[in-house]
Order: sequence, then structure tokens, then C-alpha cells
Amino acid sequence: MNEDYHQWNDDEANNAYAHIQFLMRVRGRFAKRPELLYALETIPRALFVPRMFRRDAYAEQSITIAGGQTLEPPSVILHMIEALQVEERHTVLEIGTGSGYMAALLSCLVRRVYTIERIRDVRDEALQQCVALQRNNIVFLVGDGYHGWKDGAPYDRLVATAASPHVPSCWLEQLNEGGVLVMMLGGMHDEKKKMLRITRQGEQFITESLGDGACDMLHGAK
Repeated sequence: MNEDYHQWNDDEANNAYAHIQFLMRVRGRFAKRPELLYALETIPRALFVPRMFRRDAYAEQSITIAGGQTLEPPSVILHMIEALQVEERHTVLEIGTGSGYMAALLSCLVRRVYTIERIRDVRDEALQQCVALQRNNIVFLVGDGYHGWKDGAPYDRLVATAASPHVPSCWLEQLNEGGVLVMMLGGMHDEKKKMLRITRQGEQFITESLGDGACDMLHGAK
């Protein structure tokens, strides 16, 4: 056996150990959410990062992936999924597939996930990982996420990890009645970005700033 083979085996063992440690860290927090614990156990985060960064896959930090994009730290991903308050019957639209990690997690929790990515090579890499994990309820799309995906609307939930300086009106319009949008609000160079949860109630949209408790009302999608 050559040195590369031994290195590969060592890397795999280290990734598996780090995954177990990660699950132990979050088990108490999600004790009342067994379905989320199942998703975190089923979907190894290390598979969705470049091999050179896999030793840091479960660290609390962003990781650079294909296309110059980043995979958000585990706490951000989990906070957004919690904020979505998904149910098994839901259909979710994800804006920005990126690594595919969030789509894979969500696919364990809901009926169907639509995920849209503007860079085809990034989409292809995420698709490959999800197929390997047999996540068969994910629909991968190539396109501009700022326009959402009208063909699959309305959605019960919509999530966007990449920050936007404003709330695109089409995202609100594509929400089902009672639907929830979770997104990061902020410009490209803003050091601090705000996580929002917006809930549709008829033609009104209740907006919560997660973390500071602020709440206001948007009347209709403009």
C-alpha cells in the first residue's frame, strides 16, 4: 500500500472522529429535535468541503469552497434551519446551493427541496455529493437566485445564506400563505449582517430581526 492510501485512510478516520465529536456537542441543544439530530448524523459536513480543508469541516469557521464561495460555520447553518421551523410536509426553496450541505440537511427534514445556484460547476459538485448520499428529494437548478424560482412556487419555506442588501420582492411573492423566509441582510462589505425571518400573512409580511428581538410589519411585496 502506498503513502497516499494511508493518508486517505487517516483523513477518513479523522473526519469520522470529528463528526462524532460535533454530534456530541450539539446533542444537548437539539435533544427535543430528533429529526434534526438524525439529519446531522446522516449528512457528514466533511463531504461538502474541499479535501484540503476537511480537518476543519466541523470547526466554527467559514470554509472556502468551489467558485470562490464560502460554506458558513455550523452554528449559522443550524440557526437558519431552526428559524425556518420546517415540517415534514414542506417544500423549500434554497437560494444559493453552494456546497450543497444545507440542501442535504433540509432534504432529511422536508418533502422536497429546490435549490438554485448561478454557477454550473458549483451546482454539479453539490449534486454529485447529494447523489452519493442518495438524497433523492432535491431538485437542483442553475439560475439567478435573486429571481427565485417561479415554476415551483409557492414554497412553504425559502432560505438564502448569501447576504442581500435588500429583500427581493419575488422571494416574498413566491411564499405560500403562512410561509417563512429566512435570509441574511447586508451588503458585500458589511462586517455585520443581520439575519431576518419574514412570515407571510395574507398580503402582509411580518419581519423579525433574529437576535435583537426587533419586529416590524411590511405591507405587501413592493
